[in-house]
Amino acid sequence: MKELILIIVAAFLPSFQAINTDIQLYTYWGKGDIQNIIIQEGFIDYEGETIIKKDVSITTVEITVLEETDSTYTIEWNYMEMTSDRYNVEVEEEDAIDKRIDEMFSHLKLQYQTDEFGEILSILNLDELLETMGDSIDVLAKEEMGESPEEAEMFSSMMKAMLNTEPMREEMLRDIYNYHYYLGDVFVSDTIINYEEEMDNKMGGDNIPVNGVVTIETDLNAKTIKINDKKEMDDLKTTKAMNEAAKKIKGLNEKQLIKNEQFKIEDIENYTYDYEYGRLKYYERNRIIKTDNKRKEQFIIIRETN
Repeated sequence: MKELILIIVAAFLPSFQAINTDIQLYTYWGKGDIQNIIIQEGFIDYEGETIIKKDVSITTVEITVLEETDSTYTIEWNYMEMTSDRYNVEVEEEDAIDKRIDEMFSHLKLQYQTDEFGEILSILNLDELLETMGDSIDVLAKEEMGESPEEAEMFSSMMKAMLNTEPMREEMLRDIYNYHYYLGDVFVSDTIINYEEEMDNKMGGDNIPVNGVVTIETDLNAKTIKINDKKEMDDLKTTKAMNEAAKKIKGLNEKQLIKNEQFKIEDIENYTYDYEYGRLKYYERNRIIKTDNKRKEQFIIIRETN
C-alpha cells in the first residue's frame, strides 16, 4: 500500500504543486531525546453503542535516542509496563510459569538503527535478546519443573524453538516498523486517492473486492500530517465468505447459518506524524466487523503520551 500511495502521489505532483505543499517526513532528532508512548491491542464488542465485551492489553514504552551521527540514529524502545483492560471476559488464572514468561516479555529493550531520515536500517540486539530469553527459559523450566527433568527439557526446547520463528520476530518488531512506516517519505499535502483491490478469501472461495480511499491531510499550524487509509469490502461477497466459514464449523446446520445477516467489514489504518521533528503521534489499525446492531473492533493503537 505504501508503494501505491507514493506512485499515485508522484503522479499528482505536477498538477498540484502550484497550490499544494510538499511535506518532508524526515526525522530531526538529537541524542538524549525521549518520547513516551502507549500501545493498545485487543478487541471491543458493541451492541448499539454499549460495550458488551472488551479485552485490551496496554503497554507503556519509552523511546530514547541513544546516539546521533550525520547519517544515522541509534534508538532504544524500553518496554516499561503491561496491563489489561477487560470487561465480561473469562480469563483463566495464570500459573507461575505463565506469569514469569509474561514478565520476561514485558521488560524488553529493543535497539535499532535508522538513517538520517528515519528509515530503519537494522535491528541491533534482537538475536542477543532472544538468546538471553532462551537462557531465562532454561532457568525457569528447571526451577518450576525440577521434579521432572524430561518435561523441563521438553518445555524449554519447545519455547526456545518458538522464540526463533520468523512470526515471533515479526511480532516483536511490529510496532517499531509501524512507527517508522512512512518516515523518510515526501507527501503532497491535502490529497485524496481512490483505489480498488481484492482481498484473499481465506476459505478458498472468490476473492473479495475492496474499495479504498487514502486521504492525506496537513495542519500547517500544528505541523502534523495525517495519512488515512480506509478499505470497505464488498458486502455480498463478505457475507458469502462468512457463511462458507460457518459451514465448516463442526455441528453447524443449515438453519444455524448466518446468511440472513448482512456483514460489513472495514479496515482502517491511520497515521498522524509531527513533521517538524519526524515523530509519530498516533497510529491505528482497526478492523471493524458489523452485522445488524452489533460490531466488533479489533485494533492496534500507538499513541504519544508526552
